[in-house]
Amino acid sequence: MRPHRRADILSRLRKVANNKTIAPTGFNVADLFERNKELIKTIGQPLLVAFSLASAHYFGFMSSVPFEIASVVTLDFFPAFITTFSFYFLLCYTISRVVAFIASQLFFAGGHTLAAFSLQLRKHWPGHFSRSAVKLYKESIKYENPAYYTMLILTFLILFNFSYLELTYTRVGETTWLYLLVAITAIALKFGFLARSPSTVISRLRDQKRIAYRRQATKAAIYFGTAITLAFSYYAGILRYDKLKNEQPVAIESGQFTGTANILLKSGNSQLTLIQTEAKREYVFFNQHLLIRHEIKRSLEKATTQPEA
Repeated sequence: MRPHRRADILSRLRKVANNKTIAPTGFNVADLFERNKELIKTIGQPLLVAFSLASAHYFGFMSSVPFEIASVVTLDFFPAFITTFSFYFLLCYTISRVVAFIASQLFFAGGHTLAAFSLQLRKHWPGHFSRSAVKLYKESIKYENPAYYTMLILTFLILFNFSYLELTYTRVGETTWLYLLVAITAIALKFGFLARSPSTVISRLRDQKRIAYRRQATKAAIYFGTAITLAFSYYAGILRYDKLKNEQPVAIESGQFTGTANILLKSGNSQLTLIQTEAKREYVFFNQHLLIRHEIKRSLEKATTQPEA
């Protein structure tokens, strides 16, 4: 290599070193986290909320299972239980969207037709329909979205309750009504309805100048709504257990168990079933290599647990 060429290369390397443009060879996790902090926060918070709700729902279900069985099978069925819940949720949501779209279009078509008919009446009775007909025709489009979301929520709640929970008015106990009353009282205390009249509180919330008051009310509503959602998710797990317990038993034939029982949980080759008779309730957990029976007599005698290899 020529001397002047070598000197030129060395000069360029010195400039690069002085300007600190050489990238480090190591992988800095702290720098990566700092650069993507907002993205990680945006993704992590919804995932944390979803995991909390799923865990509360599953633990509500397992709270109805005897501790002797729950301590053995809790971790085995957690992924399958959440997958089943997600399937029912998405199924009901998809069907609800279709039903809500059809209903909103029918509602819009009927309202639009009525508005157009009122315009025709204006030609014969201009004194009665001159303003109301035009206003009804212009505002008929505004009611399409409210009708869609109202039908979406109602249809989803009905479908999800029918297919996954089966909550009826007659099955709600006094304890549940007491919890609901406490929740309503807490809402009233949060928004100050006991200190001021409802009209005053609502007017303060709608006042754009009361920024601090609106921000405080929003934070309180989010905190309270999260707590209520977690509580309902836990309660929904109990309702799910009651639905499966009260269904008709099915015939099961496998290498470890043969009989008629209610299937409570299933994950791969592992199953948790419930056998109910007038004299006892028996929980049976089995897979390819193990069978565990836990018997609870109706006369409240001491339960027995019998593992079988």
